[in-house]
Amino acid sequence: MLIQHKSLIYIIKLFSIFFILILALLTCADAVVYKHWSVKINPAAISFLSSPREVIASVGNDDHVLIISVIGILFFYVLYRLLLFVSDFLFNYPVKNKIWHNIVAVLMFPLLIIGIRGGLQLEPINQSSAFFSDRTICNHAALNTAWNLLDKYTLKKRDHSIYGASPEAQLMTTIRSFYDKTPSETLLMKIKKPNIVLIILEGFTADVISAFGGLNGYTPNLDSISGQSIIWTNFYANGDRTYKGLPAILNGWPTRPVGSVTQDADQTQTLPSIAKVLKSEGYDISFYYGGESEFANIKSYLINTGFDKIIDINDFPASLQGKKWGVADHYVFDKLAHDLNVKRKPFFNSILTLSSHEPYDIPLEPFVKGDNPKSKFLNTVMYTDYSIGKFFSVIKDYSWFDSTLFVITADHGNHLPVNYTTNYEPGRFKIPMLLYGNMIPDSLRGSFMTNISSQNDIAFSVLNQLRLPAANFEYSQNMFDSGRGTAFYTFDHGFGLITKGSKFCYDYNSNKIIYKEGNANDSLLTLGKMIMEATQKK
Repeated sequence: MLIQHKSLIYIIKLFSIFFILILALLTCADAVVYKHWSVKINPAAISFLSSPREVIASVGNDDHVLIISVIGILFFYVLYRLLLFVSDFLFNYPVKNKIWHNIVAVLMFPLLIIGIRGGLQLEPINQSSAFFSDRTICNHAALNTAWNLLDKYTLKKRDHSIYGASPEAQLMTTIRSFYDKTPSETLLMKIKKPNIVLIILEGFTADVISAFGGLNGYTPNLDSISGQSIIWTNFYANGDRTYKGLPAILNGWPTRPVGSVTQDADQTQTLPSIAKVLKSEGYDISFYYGGESEFANIKSYLINTGFDKIIDINDFPASLQGKKWGVADHYVFDKLAHDLNVKRKPFFNSILTLSSHEPYDIPLEPFVKGDNPKSKFLNTVMYTDYSIGKFFSVIKDYSWFDSTLFVITADHGNHLPVNYTTNYEPGRFKIPMLLYGNMIPDSLRGSFMTNISSQNDIAFSVLNQLRLPAANFEYSQNMFDSGRGTAFYTFDHGFGLITKGSKFCYDYNSNKIIYKEGNANDSLLTLGKMIMEATQKK
């Protein structure tokens, strides 16, 4: 009995050391994730560990110091505990086996279960039990990191009726009323089948482009292009990460409050997409990206979405590959310019930039001096703008330039340079959107569309202008309709709804409106909840 009891103590000690190690690492990772995403570590962040190179590249030097320090401390702690454990085992310290010790152990088990669920009440504790402040960061700090992560994993397996359980017919009626599909009466394109180049800017916020109400002087080339384009000054991203933005842009598909449709290869095969429609019309289809296309399951998603050719980091010589994230923007634009000149016409090409992603690494001398995050971000913004200007200066004399429509937007917004401290404020989701090209009538160049729109609307609106089938894009509306406009976006277990008279954000964890401008009445809240329910069921 003495040996069994002593063995049990050794097992408990080993388990304790192991779980202390895991909890410390989770806490460290949580701090890094919160710095960049303004959310606590969740299954989406954990899933990126399948691409460790990109994860390491996306964090800054300050993060590396934190991670190395924590791992170093943990190494010495575990070594110390293991030395004590071995010493105890070798010298065989006696352990008294008293009956009341066993009784206490038996009684402690149900008490631990009660403690874990937070008491004897009907419902166990949840995030709302920890929330106490009007400041989101304080509420997030109060949440137990390990418990919250486990809760998110179990949530993925629960019935999604936690967001509501409305009848399907009622949900679809709500969706159709929200996403108006009144077709445009006037064609804006001079030719029937233009080439289309979709430029998706990594993490570009409207806050850095003067034409969209942002800072002056950081995007001279985009400012010049904007003066010759149709631009949308109230345009919003539907999510906060690239793997959420791509389905919104290319498929007109809603972002989920948890995860992304890109993680479901079976579903992405069935989604409508701009690429599939244009492919059926004889377009040459390709996608360009300077990073690893496998990251966050993007490659599988792109193939299922209809892209025949995917150019990524593996298609560039090693000498052009950056030290951290991938091939810098101007090299990718150079290859794009060359390849477009020999492509079969018409073509639909998408390019996703990357240099304005953390850790904000560029291959040229800095445009903006400074080592703080804001300066680093603005430096890469100016670099990407330089790359765009260089691209257009090369292709403007090509024969196909006059018959090409350029669609320029962003995959998501950014907390910089404004330094938004939450993950839900509408300003963080406001991004640029413009149509540019000589095929747009002169009378419309330099015009401003002030109606509210979002990434979801690009698919329907562009295809509708080409008079191509667009009815399948049920979550997309006509962004050329100046008489109305709405935008809906999701964040971690919450949503934002923007209409002409209001902006508000609702959080399911705290079960309340956490941001409000204008008139956010009960009917709008009900509408938002139903759209949220529908997006999660998809």
